[in-house]
Amino acid sequence: MNLRNATFLVIVGILYTVLLKLSYLVFSNLFKIVLFIQLTKVISVLVILAIFNFIYFFQKEYVEPNDIKFRYITIFSALGPFYIFLIRIKKLPEYFPEFKMYLFNRFLFLYNIFTKPSIEYLYHIFGIIGIILVLLFFIILYWKSKKFQESLLIKPTYYMIIVTGFGFLIKILSLISTIIYNNTNIILIPPDKIQYIAFPVFLITAVFQLYFLWYFQLSIKEEEEIDIRDTF
Repeated sequence: MNLRNATFLVIVGILYTVLLKLSYLVFSNLFKIVLFIQLTKVISVLVILAIFNFIYFFQKEYVEPNDIKFRYITIFSALGPFYIFLIRIKKLPEYFPEFKMYLFNRFLFLYNIFTKPSIEYLYHIFGIIGIILVLLFFIILYWKSKKFQESLLIKPTYYMIIVTGFGFLIKILSLISTIIYNNTNIILIPPDKIQYIAFPVFLITAVFQLYFLWYFQLSIKEEEEIDIRDTF
């Protein structure tokens, strides 16, 4: 496993997520099959693990050994996907009754804390901190791309800054919405309308993520070819 392979796995993961969202709109009956739902939930967790894998190899192979600050920012940017990982792990027992009972019996204290309604605030705050770190990661990467004239990455990282910044605003609005609902029972956005907002945002974000990852992979390939030429 190396950074190129790790990048490819994330690309596959994003494509899978997009196809899953589209299939829900087109083949909604599939999501009434218990086995199919269980399979998609497990794969969705694996997608997040692929992102962790990418972050690990990025800081190992791409970040310069003496660039300690960028290394730490890269590692802590994992808090962004880790927030999503927590949400998916939290929901996983709902689709696996046996697993839910195992957790309940073996880890009752942790299970009660993990599923406590009030912990939702913590999820939101954790998500906001995570996305700030991801935003900082792309800002530094953009700055480095311009500094070292890595033309393949300048535009993709710039677009990722915009997309991530937009995601940050959505996280803030989501937290405000949760606070208002929990204190006043006022719903800012009706649940049946959320999908009409969430899906276009998700699709646009996925397109720019794929755009970045594709050019990032090309930049790695370009560097590998330069290294091969330099050895001869």
